[in-house]
Amino acid sequence: MSQLFSDTYTTVAVLSTTALIAGLGFSYLTRDKSYNPKRLPLPPGPKPLPLVGNVLDMPQDKPWLKFNEMGHKYGDIVGLNLFGQPMLVLNSAEVAIDLLEKRSTIYSDKLNQVMLTQLMGFDWALTVMPYGDWWRKNRKRFHQFFNVDATQKYKPLQLQSARTLLKRLQTRPQEFLDHVRYNLAATIVKVTYGFDLQEKNDPFAKLVEDALYGFSKAAIWGAFWVDPLPILKYVPAWFPGAGFQKFAIKYRALANEMKTKPFDAVQTALNNGTAQQCVVADMIDQLPDGPNRAEELDIARNSASMAYGAGADTTTSAAQTFFLAMLKYPEVQKKAQEELARVVGPNRLPEFDDRPNLPYLEAVMKETLRWQMVTPVVVHVTSEADEYKGMYIPKNSVLIINCWAILHNPVEWPEPEVFNPERFLKDGKINPDVRDPEFGAFGFGRRICPGRHMAQNSLYSIMSHVLHTYNITPSLDENGKPVEVKPEMTTGVISNPVAFPCEIKIRSPTAAALIAEANY
Repeated sequence: MSQLFSDTYTTVAVLSTTALIAGLGFSYLTRDKSYNPKRLPLPPGPKPLPLVGNVLDMPQDKPWLKFNEMGHKYGDIVGLNLFGQPMLVLNSAEVAIDLLEKRSTIYSDKLNQVMLTQLMGFDWALTVMPYGDWWRKNRKRFHQFFNVDATQKYKPLQLQSARTLLKRLQTRPQEFLDHVRYNLAATIVKVTYGFDLQEKNDPFAKLVEDALYGFSKAAIWGAFWVDPLPILKYVPAWFPGAGFQKFAIKYRALANEMKTKPFDAVQTALNNGTAQQCVVADMIDQLPDGPNRAEELDIARNSASMAYGAGADTTTSAAQTFFLAMLKYPEVQKKAQEELARVVGPNRLPEFDDRPNLPYLEAVMKETLRWQMVTPVVVHVTSEADEYKGMYIPKNSVLIINCWAILHNPVEWPEPEVFNPERFLKDGKINPDVRDPEFGAFGFGRRICPGRHMAQNSLYSIMSHVLHTYNITPSLDENGKPVEVKPEMTTGVISNPVAFPCEIKIRSPTAAALIAEANY
């Protein structure tokens, strides 16, 4: 449980409510078995405690590792409960395919995250919307502007952005992690809203950063007691131990601003005839007249907010992981650079037309997505009860999908902790018989990330440009020895590389000339 809200434990009233509702939840789990006509067993797992269930078994730091260990002990599906809420950990690709792909109609719902959606106002976020008609309408609109065909028109901007990154790396290479973050944020904001982000202290970037900080804290179900115990939402903010209510009030305002402020700015610019070409301008132009206009306008706002809120942070994590991989595996970096030299040549920068002829670089991108995952764990909810391999899966079970375990299975991925792009290659081409890590890295079934095409195009443009013009090598300590960097990722809804040092130097005078002459 989050230390930020340990004051929840300090009042007798809240503790009493906790015990009461936990008991009711536990009785719910028992009662639900009566709807199990075959009296099938629940999936195996660690023994729950009375009332609180497996609360002591829930890992706080890098939960994907502990869940993986549970899988070795109990099997590919691990049964848990939290205050009587049934929870299942899925640790294998086989189970993910069987349930999330083949039975997606009942395995695509989302948690009722009271803190995040009802109290903080992030109910517009596609990633947490319940599965249903409203979710389908929002996803359809987002997909309209970010499907594989629609993203073709954003490629020139992505190339321009990658070339701007080269210049920033030249002037302040030690700030490479910040450059990557700014580069990707500026790209998605330009595509979505037509704005140019300031490199430092941009008010819109600050707004989104602040709002997403609150989102990331609340997105972990159980970090606030109000999620497993929804009755606590009625506790007033002034009540002792109700600090979560003050937190919610603060971030509700930011969530609303994030959704409305930049969108409304585009509307104003359209009215004034000063709007730039962008996704939001196109969305507004396509709004219907009549009774559905208000609803469609709300959907457009939601979709635009999601484009930046989800796209910038996730792609940033993957791009930063790429730098980490090149630092740790210089032989991989060298092979990718040799391929770029053969295909692109020394006299120009990479283009998207080169991508089909760069299979090794493509494999590097796939391995980047697999090696250190952006979203090691994702969560779904069952909308109906089900039976699987002789086990009973209750309705409203929380599914914790351990994407990290799926893409680090040593049977499918020998030496999974090693960054090895060649696992995706055969005879110099991408091997179609090897599972694409897009399965897992971008989610599953009907909940697969609709922005994945945009993300992969951004990753390609950054990787190809950086490798073609720069070398990424270890920093040296005061004795002139290479600084050892251990791959380490943060814990959270989005996992990022822990900051690490490296040297980023232009490869040659020819590369320097390409950077200087590039069209920014």
